Amino acid sequence: MTAVQTSEGVADATYFLPVDAPIVTQIIEKEKPDTILINLGGKTAFACARELANQGVFEKYNVRILGTRLEDAELTNQREAFLARLAEAGISAPRSVTARNREEALNAAREIGYPLTLRSESHGYETAVNACHSDEELERLCAHSFSRSLPVFIEQWLGGWKEIEFEVLRDARDNCVVTCTLENLDPLGIHTGDSFVVVPAKTLTADEMARMRADAFKAARLMSLVGEANIRFAVNPLDGDILLFEASTIVTRSTAIASKATGIQIPRVSTKLALGYLLPELENRLSGGLSATFESAFDYLALKVPRWDFSRFSSVDRHLASGMKSVGEAMAFGKTFEEVLQKAIRMTNPSVAGIACHPYRFKDLKEELRNPTDLRIFAIHSALLDGWTADRIWKYARIDRWFLESMRTIANIELELRATKGAPEKKLLLAAKQAGFSDEQIASCTASRADKIRLLRIELGIRAAVKQIDNTAGAVPTKSNCLYMTYNALVDDVQPSGRGILITGSGPYHIGSSQEYDWCCASALETMKSTGSWSIMVNCNPDAVSTDFTMADRLYFEELSLERIQDIWEAEHPEGVLLSYGGQASTDLALPLSRLRIPVLGTNPAEIVRAEDRYKFSALLDELGIKQPEWKEVLSFADAEEFARTAGYPLLVRPGFSSSESSAAIAWDEASLREALVRDLEISPLRPAILSTYVENSKEIEIDAVANKGEILVYAISEHIENAGVHSGDATVVLPAQRIYLSTAQAVKKTARRIARALEITGPFNIRFLAKSTTIQAIGCSVRASRSFPFCSKVFHLNFVDIALRAQLGADVGRVDGSRLDFDHVGVRAAQFSYSRLKGADPVAGVEMSSTGEVGCMGRGVRDAFMKAMLSTGFTVPAKRILLSTGPIADKVDFIDSAKKMMAMGYEIVASSGTARFLQNNGIPATVLAWPLEDKKPNIADAITNRDVDLIINIPKNNRETELRNDYIIRRMAVDNDIPLITNIKIAKQFTDALEWYKTRGMEIKSREEYR
Repeated sequence: MTAVQTSEGVADATYFLPVDAPIVTQIIEKEKPDTILINLGGKTAFACARELANQGVFEKYNVRILGTRLEDAELTNQREAFLARLAEAGISAPRSVTARNREEALNAAREIGYPLTLRSESHGYETAVNACHSDEELERLCAHSFSRSLPVFIEQWLGGWKEIEFEVLRDARDNCVVTCTLENLDPLGIHTGDSFVVVPAKTLTADEMARMRADAFKAARLMSLVGEANIRFAVNPLDGDILLFEASTIVTRSTAIASKATGIQIPRVSTKLALGYLLPELENRLSGGLSATFESAFDYLALKVPRWDFSRFSSVDRHLASGMKSVGEAMAFGKTFEEVLQKAIRMTNPSVAGIACHPYRFKDLKEELRNPTDLRIFAIHSALLDGWTADRIWKYARIDRWFLESMRTIANIELELRATKGAPEKKLLLAAKQAGFSDEQIASCTASRADKIRLLRIELGIRAAVKQIDNTAGAVPTKSNCLYMTYNALVDDVQPSGRGILITGSGPYHIGSSQEYDWCCASALETMKSTGSWSIMVNCNPDAVSTDFTMADRLYFEELSLERIQDIWEAEHPEGVLLSYGGQASTDLALPLSRLRIPVLGTNPAEIVRAEDRYKFSALLDELGIKQPEWKEVLSFADAEEFARTAGYPLLVRPGFSSSESSAAIAWDEASLREALVRDLEISPLRPAILSTYVENSKEIEIDAVANKGEILVYAISEHIENAGVHSGDATVVLPAQRIYLSTAQAVKKTARRIARALEITGPFNIRFLAKSTTIQAIGCSVRASRSFPFCSKVFHLNFVDIALRAQLGADVGRVDGSRLDFDHVGVRAAQFSYSRLKGADPVAGVEMSSTGEVGCMGRGVRDAFMKAMLSTGFTVPAKRILLSTGPIADKVDFIDSAKKMMAMGYEIVASSGTARFLQNNGIPATVLAWPLEDKKPNIADAITNRDVDLIINIPKNNRETELRNDYIIRRMAVDNDIPLITNIKIAKQFTDALEWYKTRGMEIKSREEYR
């Protein structure tokens, strides 16, 4: 529901349902479409289309696939056939042998030699690519595929080779064009989603480029491509050998990167080609007259850098390999590699100033370069500062020397700045800015302050120029409204707007900030357009719709830093700034901008801070007579112990230096309190922590609302299915709230009105409450759009952002009629996790957010909507056997009725020893399985490995203790073997109820437009 394409009015009918063959079949039967596009929804959509075709659904309902034929697109997934076709076309490809059993695999390994690459089916239709170095490793990795009678492909190892990507467009008349070349800085062996990627490719010779271009066109033709394809090459850095090793005819991550780097809307063009248009008929929309057959030319560089969130997971393996682990990405534009590298680093992690002046220290640089983690780029900089040569770094990192020498420029400037006595001279200051140094970095090197460095460079006439992203390199006049700022130019490409509103985005997707804020920004831009207001968008996320050049009047692909927003403000002279829709990163700019006398529209920045500063918000609640959990800021463990003695355990522990809930933990006793404060938060007088009482078995309730001058215009009250203690971003949310007292709902509305009036809110806000019995306590307020805004808007058929923005622009906006908030359907939002990609992470939700996305579905009631949401996250309906390990005695008792329902539905229950005995004592048959670490049979580990269970319910035994190793093993094995897992008792009960409903009444197939 967070996606822009599911917004009201984008499609004639929108179904918030799982993308699987049985459901899509029912939609086809109902809607009767005559054609279908299968290349825009990634691997999930393609796998669904393949299944529909195999079942004869398309033939039965006379549905034609647009664009590349399914059998041709399928070729890229049929490894053996694909490589054979490449050989027939004279295209060099890796050596590959298909193995269907252990003996064939070992024989293939002897033929090809170690190390080798193993390709096998992973989850669903995903392909797992692993490096193998021994027979033992090969047998272990092959076992899962062979147990399911699936082949594996044993191939030549290309680790350490350069990875180059070509984005190709081809029409039905065989017009073919390369729209973009992309070069991965990291060598093959690291997933391209975890690699730094530069556009255009920089280190290829003219001969290498020509050979790849010719092979890319051959590959497009052998696939009978009609639309877009991503074609990947490997280049041996030692001898220049070139191999085509992968191709895809469906939209990939690289499609988004190439689209934003060139300004060409590749998915749009691809769709036009699928509809029968030809490339010469399509306009290059940024160039003003040239057709889409014009191949991109560049007078700039674009660099994509991944965003990782490993710090959220205590036991995760941070090493980068063939499986993607990043959760988002940012893109920087500039004239030099040095410039875009430092900008992109700051974009992905605002707490790091760039690769220069980074805070990381490495015990073994050689190990960090040879076995990379997310910190490798910083290790390279440290090696350069230590005097390592490019050849020595290349030996371990296999990153091209051209990039390493560019990074040496940054290291040399840092050393020169640190050696400077007093303010740097103009020549050095300009060189630093041209190499991507921020004012903060320069200040850090010269023992100064960022504001002083800014004043100095302005006095010296050093300012950033505004340049256009133009895919013709200035060959023809451009209409481009895509802009970036650089110190490697003297003249602006555009004149100041002198009008309009500057809107800040949310930066790269990461845990806590994903598509929901992009939807908010895109909705704000649509409202600006409808009101005739001039819009200036600032964001750096290539995956975001808000960074499409059609969305805003001007788009700056830039940093969301105070320095850069000041630069853009001075270059554009707009009327004001809107910070309400980009999440916490945007909100944090409110007070600094207001201090610079830059108008912030909507709620007064001082009131925003009043809501987010714990002391000030707590004082406000006391002033208004609103209950809140007892809390205290502590500077030492002794302070914490004293508070614990008076308040009692459990306690919620959060950092005192941030308004977010990152690094939060629950302390159940003195030992866990010490661990949270000393290890996780590193408490000190400069890094205080916040302790607050944690109310067990309470419900969390949220209100999302829009106010105008303190008066609420529209609101939505939702409830979490899980008890409080699960972060709101990971919780399963029901809207409107179904299971709270009427008096509780009235108290929530009354309290929200009082807070909105006290803060004089104009625009969006969100307040979170704890409810136990009929008592509510306020636990937080954010004066901005929350993650829930798209969900509320789509369930209510009311765009909350549109209402909020109109209020902030001073338009006449009335209160929404209460009758519009009364409807017969229910929405359920469920979190999407990436535990399968994060090896070692414990898949248990807690007070710190760990989900990387979400789904939302609607239904006639909670059970219908809940089941749709669970299936949409990848859950499957269990077929026969369910494994239970229900933890504490209270949870065992709570689950008795649900276990009886499972038995009545015909499921066989297997359980850990304690749970099995409890079930048997209550008249519920259950087969006992030994714990994974017990040397007994039958064993839970064997049941999971052999996929003898279809659903695992594992409830943590006692949050007061470190998790037992057996429970962790069960949860981790469930994820690694792609078996649905539930770790919360409330979710387990709700799933059982929803499953019973689904088995007796089926699933309601209705579009969003039919829910009124």
